[in-house]
Amino acid sequence: MALPSLYSHLELGCHVYNRQLRNGARTNHLLKDTIASCTKHLTLRSRQNGNNWRVEDLIQILGTLSQVEALSFVDFHSLSAETIIEVVALLPNLECIEFKYCHIVSTPLDKHRRASNNVSSKGDFLPTIYRLSYIWTDFTEKAIVPCLYSQITHLELGSNRNKYESVNGIMVNSLAHHCPNITHLTVALPQIEESILCDTIAYYGTQLQQLSIKCDGYRTLLAIYTQALSLQKLTVRVAPGARAQEQDISLYMAQIVTACKYLQSFDIASTQLDQDVPSVIWESIIACAKQDLTKASQKRQSRAHRALMVRQNNQMARNGPKSGMASQQRLPLRRNSFWFDTASEEALEQRYHYNNSINERYQHQRNNFETLQLAQSELKRVALRL
Repeated sequence: MALPSLYSHLELGCHVYNRQLRNGARTNHLLKDTIASCTKHLTLRSRQNGNNWRVEDLIQILGTLSQVEALSFVDFHSLSAETIIEVVALLPNLECIEFKYCHIVSTPLDKHRRASNNVSSKGDFLPTIYRLSYIWTDFTEKAIVPCLYSQITHLELGSNRNKYESVNGIMVNSLAHHCPNITHLTVALPQIEESILCDTIAYYGTQLQQLSIKCDGYRTLLAIYTQALSLQKLTVRVAPGARAQEQDISLYMAQIVTACKYLQSFDIASTQLDQDVPSVIWESIIACAKQDLTKASQKRQSRAHRALMVRQNNQMARNGPKSGMASQQRLPLRRNSFWFDTASEEALEQRYHYNNSINERYQHQRNNFETLQLAQSELKRVALRL
């Protein structure tokens, strides 16, 4: 009974261990049958050159009737898209692929054939993959299309180190053409133009059920509440640059709640929640907390009261006689401050993710980002107030 549980998740990394397991599967039929029938999650790990992987070892270990449903590539410093295609072709029941801390490249076909000329071809067969995740993974432009699958419904594009200029934008732009069936989308890649995000939201439209995206300005929120009307779960991460625009994005936050009638969960992450969340949402939190006397609810009520007070003080300051002169004096300073206006929050946020991606070696506090999670009862009350 312990053997099936032991081999339900198989991790292959060390070449010596791979060779021992390959020899064991060749001589021990019980082990071979257990791996073939019980292994559901396969993790391939490499801290060396990713293209040293021997795909024929996987064939001998997994067999031709593998039941693997989830595949993870971890710590590949140079993983070729062609190697990924070969591994995927070995797993007929594969449904999910995950890349963690990898660098994906595209190897020229002639070099790749010489490196893998002993591997038998399986034709054009590919399993039905519906979930794909990139977590701290960089990729070249030529490696984008080979790793996208038309059947995908769940796609996570997590943050990366942005090694190649404009490649992240090309990746998001490619989704509409190569992945038409996406219903759950997360885009946390850095340096994506707001127009690209808006076009992507408009393309999938009411097809989207779950969305997690960065907000660079009011246009992103406008695209959400005019196009993605079937959203059930939404996460918005407000970028510092969004506040530099003339439009008050808090007004668009409220519009999302009324337009997306199926919304069950709405998370807002920001360094200035008091400013980015409209008063009507804070008031709804207070109203719901009066009916719930738990400690957590009372804490949310206190936070909402504090936010309303800050918003009221800010409004009074903006309406004051000296506010116009003060804003005119501050504006040139902000425009000339490149670090503060352009790179500050985003660079520190990227550094946080990078430090925590190295085997949890460093643990830094998030750069004052605060997340407000709105429950369905609070969303309903907001909709009634508007």
